[in-house]
Amino acid sequence: MKYTDLRSRHLPIVACAAAALGCALPAAAAPGPALPIVGNPSSISAGVFIPSSGEAKDKGGATQLSVNFRYTLPVPDPIGVPVRTVLDLGVETGAKSGGHSTVIPLTAGVVAGTGGSSPYAPGSFFYGAGAGAYFINQSSISSATRLGGYVELGYSITGPLYVNAKYQFVDHANGAAVNVGLRF
Repeated sequence: MKYTDLRSRHLPIVACAAAALGCALPAAAAPGPALPIVGNPSSISAGVFIPSSGEAKDKGGATQLSVNFRYTLPVPDPIGVPVRTVLDLGVETGAKSGGHSTVIPLTAGVVAGTGGSSPYAPGSFFYGAGAGAYFINQSSISSATRLGGYVELGYSITGPLYVNAKYQFVDHANGAAVNVGLRF
């Protein structure tokens, strides 16, 4: 039987892909003009979820991983207030003492900027709220879908880089998420 070392065989391909990604990221990180079907900008964020519900905390731990993808819908702004309509898909997951808690929020919401600025303007605060379905898988309840909502407050550090804190209200999965994100 002949042994082939795949690492050395694919190393040049991986190196080229990493170099291409490194060149593309700065261009992708800067928000540009919106296309008619594509929202502007979309984002990905990661941080911690701090559950306040006993079920989520007991099964998944006091702090859990939080990852979120946000898509900004290309909805016109008819009232002149700088708001954006967004769709969020996230995951909040953790494990503790043989138990687990995973929550997948699928929500729609609105974000607005303060002081008449865009919610995505550099150096400005933004706030928002939304509602949707929360798909919950916990050791105690197996799988369930619950309706819930959230409120959020954030700060746009630069155009693409931001931080936000979100509190969700949902049966068996109340809690706060603090994330750092990148718009693209």
